[in-house]
Amino acid sequence: MNQQIPPDIQERIAARIAKGQFSSEVDVLRRAMDALDQLEEEKLRQWHERHQRAIEEAECGEARPIDEVL
Repeated sequence: MNQQIPPDIQERIAARIAKGQFSSEVDVLRRAMDALDQLEEEKLRQWHERHQRAIEEAECGEARPIDEVL
């Protein structure tokens, strides 16, 4: 897959390499993708926690019908 990387992103990648934080563009992109994966996993984990809490509240009778809330 060959994609054109926008100049502003290329500059940010080059700056990280110049600082010695990474040795190549691939390393920067791999780290960025890992961070994105972690962010998405955390969002999904939080959603599951809220969903489970809502189920538990409904089972305990703490939930109200939506038409009562709106």
